[in-house]
Amino acid sequence: MTTFLACFITDPAGLKLRHDIGVDIIAWECDYPHTDTTWPESPEFAWKELQDAGATDEEIHKITWQNATRFFDWDPFAHTQREQTTVGALRARSRDVDTTRMPREQWRRRNEAAGIGAILSPLRDVVPPADARHSLRKR
Repeated sequence: MTTFLACFITDPAGLKLRHDIGVDIIAWECDYPHTDTTWPESPEFAWKELQDAGATDEEIHKITWQNATRFFDWDPFAHTQREQTTVGALRARSRDVDTTRMPREQWRRRNEAAGIGAILSPLRDVVPPADARHSLRKR
């Protein structure tokens, strides 16, 4: 029984050592939509690294989806037909999704303007801004 997965975003050396690590415990992740990852070219990066490491089709399937689905006991094809889960099919279905890379602050402003993803601190109205705190200390 597998009790952990060794997940990676990009790891050419780890892929070359996959037989020492254990192909059955390695899982690729794309970490979408974080800007400190390979998104939106994640599949292309992973494909190149897997090819450069000489991974077989069986190993590629294990690393890119089978190990994770086994670990989490989840059947993705119970929800979506397999032919609809390829990189090309998923990209075709999500043409309206903006995958532009941008800094976190820009994402925050954009989401707040749209009324989504706004995280409000419960202390926002209690703790005065730094410049106000400074002026309060002078009194």
